Amino acid sequence: MHSQRNLSAGVRGLFLLLVFAVVGCEPTSPPVQTPPQPTEPAAPPKVEFIALSAKWCSVCRKVPPLFDEMRPVFPNVTFLDLDVDDDKRAMQLAVEHDATALPYFLVLVDGKLVAKLKGLLPRADMDEFLRDALAKDAKTKK
Repeated sequence: MHSQRNLSAGVRGLFLLLVFAVVGCEPTSPPVQTPPQPTEPAAPPKVEFIALSAKWCSVCRKVPPLFDEMRPVFPNVTFLDLDVDDDKRAMQLAVEHDATALPYFLVLVDGKLVAKLKGLLPRADMDEFLRDALAKDAKTKK
């Protein structure tokens, strides 16, 4: 009987050795925490101030000089004067936003309409229109 106990103890010991070899007997360590990765700053929004115009429109001819004056005041805005007769995007935008007169102005931020304006206003009013559109967009993102 004594030898049977030794054999059982020996088998039990072998079994435990196998279990420890397969499963591992090292104490569990806390999970490795990776340091937080620095987040890249958000890219500035893409802002487009678009004039839908046409060559035959006499008022529309005032848009390029107006945009030339506005560019330095709004350096982060892309100014586009698109002819609805020659530019597919202009025609798509005119249909999509129900442009019923020319020039027709759109303010797009990351491709989404923020404001639209029918007709040409004096320079100070155009500046105010664009500032208001950008402020309105900033408020909706908060």
